Parts: sequence; structure tokens; C-alpha cells
Amino acid sequence: MKNLMISLSISVMIITSSAMQQEKADMVIINAKVLTIDKVNPSAQAIAIKGEYIIAVGTSSQISAMIDKGKTKVIDAHGRLVIPGFNDAHVHFGPLDPDYIELRYTTDPSVITKKVKEQVARSQPGELIKGGHWEHEMFLDKKWPTKELLDNASPVNPVILSRADGHSVLVIPLF
Repeated sequence: MKNLMISLSISVMIITSSAMQQEKADMVIINAKVLTIDKVNPSAQAIAIKGEYIIAVGTSSQISAMIDKGKTKVIDAHGRLVIPGFNDAHVHFGPLDPDYIELRYTTDPSVITKKVKEQVARSQPGELIKGGHWEHEMFLDKKWPTKELLDNASPVNPVILSRADGHSVLVIPLF
């Protein structure tokens, strides 16, 4: 009986000691659908973050044990999807070209004609004229530009002017 009490006391001390030494997180996300990208454990309910690192992934109750009251930021995802490391970083290189005609914030379509004429004057005949970021909703009349806007501006150079969203293009080809 004495050995049982000693063993039980040591077990309680070890469990208590390990629980007290558990790392605390700076931020936790609980009640989530976490996609882990781990074949062994493809999903979880929660994650714990310290600094810039994910330090644990598991159930909401496991991760809640890493909360330091008053210090850990707790985000309840309410069942929403959490995908670690997902971001959308991209760049548009067009405006880096010194010959690119920047048309952002243009409110008068005649400015487009003027800028194209200026670029044609600096270009070789047949050289492609590129530009963009026009937004017809910024034009005072809100009308879409037409080919007539550029017909006389560029008689010997093809022109491609993309809309701000990249889904429409004003083109003047050479035939």
C-alpha cells in the first residue's frame, strides 16, 4: 500500500509538472476546419501560434490548454476553413516599362488619345504601343471607349490598352 501511494504521488507530480510546463501560445484559432496538408493528419479543429510559427495543431480542447489567460489572442473560427500559408501575392509588370502608357484615374477619354499620340511620336513605325489601367466608370460620361478614340491617334502603330481589371482590352491592330 505504501508503494502504491508513493507511485501515485509521483505520477500526480509528473502529470502536474508537465501540464504546468506546456508551452503557451501567442494566438490560437479554435473551432475551425483546419486543412493541414499532412497525409497522416489531414485535418484538425485548431492551431496554436507562437511568434511566426505554428507550434501545435489538434482538437480545440488540446489547443485551448495552450491559452495563457489575458495574453493569448483567441480566434473562434465558428467552423470556417483555415488554410495555413495561403496568400495571394502577385505583381503586374506593365507599368515598369518606361514606354507603358499609364491611364489610371483618367476621367476624360480624350486624354487617352493624347497620350497615345505622344507615345506614337516617340516610337518606331509598326512598334506596339502598350498601356492600360483605364476604367470607363471613371470617365465623366461613363461610356466604354471605342476604336474611334484611337483611329487617328495611331495610324502606323498597333495599340493595346488594357482595362484596370485586365478583363477588357482596347485594341487597334494594323492590317
